Order: sequence, then C-alpha cells, then structure tokens
Amino acid sequence: MMTGNEFGKKSYEYALGAIKASSHPPLTEDELKRLEEADINDFPRLLDEFGWGRGIEGNLHERIEGEFEYATLFIRDISPDISLTDLLLFEEDAGNLKLFLKGQLIGRDVTELATKGGSIPIEILRGSVEAGDYTLISETLDRELEGIEDETDPFVISSKADRAIFMHTLEVAKKRNTAIYEMLLKYGAAKNRISEARMKLMGKDIEGIKELLLPVPYTDITNDTRSENEIIAEAQEMISKAMYDLRSGENFAPIAEYFFAKKNEAKTLRRLLAKCEIESKEA
Repeated sequence: MMTGNEFGKKSYEYALGAIKASSHPPLTEDELKRLEEADINDFPRLLDEFGWGRGIEGNLHERIEGEFEYATLFIRDISPDISLTDLLLFEEDAGNLKLFLKGQLIGRDVTELATKGGSIPIEILRGSVEAGDYTLISETLDRELEGIEDETDPFVISSKADRAIFMHTLEVAKKRNTAIYEMLLKYGAAKNRISEARMKLMGKDIEGIKELLLPVPYTDITNDTRSENEIIAEAQEMISKAMYDLRSGENFAPIAEYFFAKKNEAKTLRRLLAKCEIESKEA
C-alpha cells in the first residue's frame, strides 16, 4: 500500500495524515474557554483532563514551552518541503538570535535557554554570534548585523535582530512562495506600528527608531488618535489574521494551520497561567 512517504519522500497527503493522527492536537476553543475560567489549582488538572502535552515534562511554564517546541519540530519532521516550513519559524529564530546577542553582552552562556524549535540550528547561531560572522546563515543577516557586537542598548539589539531575521526570511519567501511573502508584508506593517506605539508609551522619539523598523510599507501612528494600547491590540490582531489567512489556497495550508494554532495556544496558555498565578498571590 502506498503511504505517501515512500523512499523517504514525504507528500502533503502524508503531512495531513500525520497532523490528524497527532497525539498533540491544538486545544479547542471550548477547552481554552474552560481554562480561562480556571484557578491555579484547576489549571493543571484541566490540561491533564484534555490530554494536553503528553510526555512533556517539567513545571507548567516548562511544559508550555516544551509543547510548542514539540510542535515546531513536528512540522519540520512531516513537511515535504522544509525550506517552506522554515519560513514560518522566523519569530523563533529571532528570539534565539536576541538571546545569544544579549547573552554575549552580559558574558553569560544562554544555550540552555534557547528554543530548539527554530529553523537555524542553535550551534550555528551561537557560533555566528561568537564570531561576529553570520555568512553561514545568509549574507543579508551578516550585512544587517554588522557592528552589533558594539551595541549595548537592549532595545536596539532586539530591533536589529528582528529586522535582520525578518529581512532574511522576506528575501527567501519572495523567491519561494507568494502567500508567505504577502503574509510577511502584513506582519511587518503591523509590527512596525507596535514598535512605534511602544516607543511612544516609553516617552521616546518615534523618529529615532525609523531605521530599526522592518523594511515594509506601513501606515505610521502619527495621525492615529487612539491610545497606544488600542493601537497595539489592533496590530496584534492584524498579525494573527495575516498568519491565519495563510491557511487557505496552499498545499502546506494544513501545516501552517496546525503551527499557528499551536503558536496561539502557547501564547494563550502563558497569559492564562500568569493570570492564575497573580490571582493566587492576591487571594
């Protein structure tokens, strides 16, 4: 019987079957709603009741990160075209890059804190940061990060790392897949508005960060009369919509849908767990 995965060559039919058979399905809306109403004692009990995070060890914080890391490794394992799947992991790559850059700044080995769910191997990313040479990853990254080892402002370090990884991913997507490229443009436009709003909340000059923003067309917040928090909330919704719009019209749609569902799940669980912990301390 043909399985769609003969001779080591995976198909999208095989990937869809693997997702449907996964023992780590995303939590449903009803399950998330029950967790929303839970306290610190009910929270872990409900997760176990839902069968969430099977085989993931550690405390709740570690299990949430471990479950999402599992999901990212899973989609890479089942993908017929890992070069496309890797384009979805740009935020995870940027997070690891920022971690190593800031670890170098304070003279600390932060390898154990890095997620294994990115597309760039941890060893290569760590070695590139230590050497100040990113050509093993891409010429774009090497160009964008030139001189970053001399930077001491954490905000600038984070912004430059985000910009570098984003530009690298955008360039690859433009050549490889129109749908992902268009998603990245929408993501970048919303992310720039978030950066501006956060800088304004901090009382800093927005014009001073223009060169750190992502290189995509966007509408700045200069004439927006809403509060900064309202602008940020709307932009975050725009990012979620751009990512979920990727679910239709592409062979890899089921992979993208599963990944973004697990990504949203992790984000929601982090928020709900923090809420439970705060409420428990106040009780």
